[in-house]
Formats: sequence, structure tokens, C-alpha cells
Amino acid sequence: LTTRLAVPCGSGIQRFTLILFLISIFIFNTIPPSLQQEQEQEQQQHCMDDVCNTRLDEQIDPSVFLPFIKNTTPTFISTPLPERAGPRPSTRKCLPHSQLDQNPHEAIWQKLRERIFAYEGITKKKSLVSLPDTEAMWLELPGDNCIVGKEFAHLHAQYDGSLHLRLSAKDAQEVIQKKWGERHLLAGKQLSFGRAPVGLIMVYAPRTDEEVDIVEGIVRASYAYALAPVDKEFG
Repeated sequence: LTTRLAVPCGSGIQRFTLILFLISIFIFNTIPPSLQQEQEQEQQQHCMDDVCNTRLDEQIDPSVFLPFIKNTTPTFISTPLPERAGPRPSTRKCLPHSQLDQNPHEAIWQKLRERIFAYEGITKKKSLVSLPDTEAMWLELPGDNCIVGKEFAHLHAQYDGSLHLRLSAKDAQEVIQKKWGERHLLAGKQLSFGRAPVGLIMVYAPRTDEEVDIVEGIVRASYAYALAPVDKEFG
């Protein structure tokens, strides 16, 4: 059988070398992953299973923030939020966490986009933790209350229109109570780069000019929180 291989075998040494080469390829392709790789894959799968089993009532329960709220807990929302009209939009219950309906018209999305990326000390970058067409608000000023790196918020593309951002405990509670958003599926969970912030929130896309003002106010609260002293208790 080996004499029919379409390669010049030549001497016995060459044939022996060829056999060793083929054996090495076979071994390389059949080595099982290391124990560490298996554990990492198992942890990632467990996290995904946990995320995909998240119920809506868990995402919209403002009571989860009560253990973090004290008399000294700051709020960065300048005026109390009105309650959002109508039902909450449908959102994807697995990753990527996205808004499925009540999406904004192009003009509404552009209006919000132009406003939030005009903040002082903000650079627009591709998100480190979202889809390729998601635009991140990257903080160029001192501040560490961010999602990852200096990314404290990101805006999804117009077909979705929602945002993910980080808020203080009081502000996150109010946003959820008034139906302007819900907890991110990964909020408070341990990930490869560390624990996702407990105050990681999805803010629903605005539907009207009036709602642009309200949603922009929530984004500004996230911006102010990012610039505030590090919040170690509500990481």
C-alpha cells in the first residue's frame, strides 16, 4: 500500500521520515483539549445556558438594586423620569441582547446619536463587547465606572436603536421602575474579562422627539456616573 503513495519515496530513510511525518499529523489532530480549555469552555457554556434561561421578570425587577442603595448613594438623573407609555418592547432573551420591536425611525435615531456623541471628552469607537455595527461612547477623561475599558455606553444600529450603558444603583432602579429599560442579560455575571457591572442596563430606543430628550437624559446620567469616583460597592 505504501508503495502506491504519489510521492517520491526514494531510500528507506525517506520512507521512514514520511511515516513519522504522517504519524505526527495524526497525533496533532487528535490531541484532546487541555483540562483548562475544557473548564473554560464548560464555564462559557454554563454562562450561556444561564443567560438564555433568564426570565423577563428577573430583568425588570428593580428590587435587585435595593441591597446597593444607601442614603449616600448618588443619583445622576437630573429630574425624575416619567413613566414610559405603552408596553415594554420585546427583547432577545439570549445574546446578543437586542430590541426586537418598537424600533426608532432613522431621524429619531440620528437625533439621539448626534446628541450623545457631542459630549465633552467622548470618542466614538467600535464597541469592545457588542456587534460590529454598534458605536461605543469611549471616555477620554478620567473616570472608571465603565462597562469595559473606557466604554461606558454603546448605541446599537438603527434597526435596533437601543443602548447598553452603566448606571448607579438608584438610577438603574428608576429606569427599570419607569419602564425605560431592563437589566442586561449579563449584569453581575462573571465573564472572561471580569464581572459584568451590576448596573449594566439596556435602555429602550426612543420613539418620538420627546422620548429622545428622556433617553438622552439617561445617557447623560451614565456619562456623569462614569466620571464620578469609582463605585466599588456597585461594581
